[in-house]
Amino acid sequence: MASKKTSNKAKVKEHSHFIAVLVLFAGFSIFSLASFFTTNNTYIDHYYASVTAVPAETEVVDTLVYSYFNDVADDNSYVKEISGLYNAGVLEGYPDGSFRPDEPMSRAGLLKVLATAVDADFGGRKLGNCFTDVKDDWYAPFVCYAKEEGWISGHADGSYKPGDSVTRGAALKITMEAFDYSLCKTVSVRPFDDVEEGDWVAPYACAAKNDGVIGGSTMFYPDGEMTRSQFAEILYNVMKVKGLI
Repeated sequence: MASKKTSNKAKVKEHSHFIAVLVLFAGFSIFSLASFFTTNNTYIDHYYASVTAVPAETEVVDTLVYSYFNDVADDNSYVKEISGLYNAGVLEGYPDGSFRPDEPMSRAGLLKVLATAVDADFGGRKLGNCFTDVKDDWYAPFVCYAKEEGWISGHADGSYKPGDSVTRGAALKITMEAFDYSLCKTVSVRPFDDVEEGDWVAPYACAAKNDGVIGGSTMFYPDGEMTRSQFAEILYNVMKVKGLI
């Protein structure tokens, strides 16, 4: 009888050891599975976070701009504006591959570029004979369209003088008129040292200064000649403000 009791106790002890090992194995398995899913979920969260998260600060590097013309160097002060307008199909150069950036902008050339920039619709009409010196010349459609749209009015003698150089003040005014640009309603202080509050160009110069259409300077020289590169700067910046480029 004692031997039988001893045998039963041994079996119980053996079963207890087996159950303990089984519980330990089960616990370890559950822990391993939990660790796997936790680690896996953490990895997935980090993976998607790295893909979808927007950095708090992103460094913006200016894209290099290269010139399309043989007389406009890549480091030219106006290369971005000239190249930008060329890419937009607004500006073109000469057959020899030049742009002639330092040449004065002519009054006729100005209107041709602006008509292109606003995608002027002539309605199938052959425009001409709108000034005493504008008949059926190559520039007649652009000049006459500008007159119809109220961008220009010409001189008191009925002429337009299309071959003359356009002044900086006139170029700014005509460009802003072409794009229906918002002007300063009142000018209480000089926008530039050489532009008085009551000058006819003051509302245009004021808007240009406020919006960065003209590069930083204390002088505007409204009566000076507008070069082709300076006009490119004004046109590019006006179109940029209007969201067209």
